[in-house]
Amino acid sequence: MVSTERKTIVTKRSLTYSYLFAAPRDAKPTLFFAHGFPSTGQLWRRQVEFFGSRGYGLIVPDMLGYGGTSKPTDPAVYIGSGLAADVVDILDKEGVSTVITVAHDWGTHVVSRLINYHPERVSASIFLAVGYIPPIPKGRDIITNSKKVAELVGYDIFAYMRWFVTEEAARLIDGVEDGQDRIDSFINLLYPEKPELWRDTNMCVDGGAREWIVKNRRTALPAWMTPEDFEYHRKQLKEGGLSAPLCWYKMLQTKETAEDDAKVLDTKLTNPMLYIPFLCDCICRRESAAATYNDPSKVTGKVTVKELPEADHWGVESHGEEINGWILEWLGEL
Repeated sequence: MVSTERKTIVTKRSLTYSYLFAAPRDAKPTLFFAHGFPSTGQLWRRQVEFFGSRGYGLIVPDMLGYGGTSKPTDPAVYIGSGLAADVVDILDKEGVSTVITVAHDWGTHVVSRLINYHPERVSASIFLAVGYIPPIPKGRDIITNSKKVAELVGYDIFAYMRWFVTEEAARLIDGVEDGQDRIDSFINLLYPEKPELWRDTNMCVDGGAREWIVKNRRTALPAWMTPEDFEYHRKQLKEGGLSAPLCWYKMLQTKETAEDDAKVLDTKLTNPMLYIPFLCDCICRRESAAATYNDPSKVTGKVTVKELPEADHWGVESHGEEINGWILEWLGEL
């Protein structure tokens, strides 16, 4: 068992972050792990054991809005420069000058802005499911342009986001609207039994996510999720609610995010990058990431791509052993 310490910090923005920390051994680098929606740092439990036992330093926070970390409900608090500054505060507290970042889902947004605003703190990056996200030009966010994206892809890939940014979404899921507990239905929505449910039934169908929650639909668990995993997610979401986590979507359409992204002077990713797409993920598609990492105006560092053909969005959970092996091999080549 790897020896990690649970720590907290109050950042310069007066936000409390909870994170796991393990100091590196034998001159190994420190890995910084950033999870996405609607996870906690628990997503990385397999990586903590695997890399910690091999001497790598570890910083594994509950990201803003989750777990033991602050849960602000103002979307403006989730702007990229602020999230990046929070990470720098954690690194400074631990005396870590540079990290190799590992990110999944919305965690890639945090890491991307860390690279944009504090490139000297990141020596290399690993992106899972979602690739590097350059600053977004004003009015070009994926929610505003979701209908145009649907025409290109062939289905309404970001339909769920249009509902997630409404005030109704959190109230319905949390049961504030009518007192009916829909957390179990929400877990089944986000962690589908079969990946095609997202495309054909709920997440990528106009009004599909809302209908799923309103009708309190349930399915069996995906093969990788144990009853204990389900109860963990249920407890975290019941205690924290969805108002803060859904701010990760809402912030995309705020003037603060538009102004913040416009401040980035150098948008290029110049350091080595490992990208692992999950080919059964019908939302976070490899084509989107490829359009970025094949564009020399956005990415100039060496890019390594390893594909997981049978993994859906939650490949970190279902294919952790394979991912760990690829990351370890890649780290050895840096």
